Amino acid sequence: MGIGDQTNWNKGYGQEILELGLGFAFEELNLSRVQLTVFDSNKCAIAAYKKCGFKHEGGHREYLQRDGQTDDMLLFGILRREWEAVKK
Repeated sequence: MGIGDQTNWNKGYGQEILELGLGFAFEELNLSRVQLTVFDSNKCAIAAYKKCGFKHEGGHREYLQRDGQTDDMLLFGILRREWEAVKK
């Protein structure tokens, strides 16, 4: 998921998309877990994932090198029961 236009950042759109996606995954698709990866420099996304109940499960160190900087790729996951505990 990505919101390219920076004028739309920090307005809760990503959080809303994430909540709708998780509802679809667990209620319509009947999944038992959802996982995602994110670069550790994307602090806003990580905060949104944690707020939705995702747990950090691991990652890959120095996965990406760009402009002389390295980024770890983090793995997050959420189980149906964890989602049910945090959904509104």
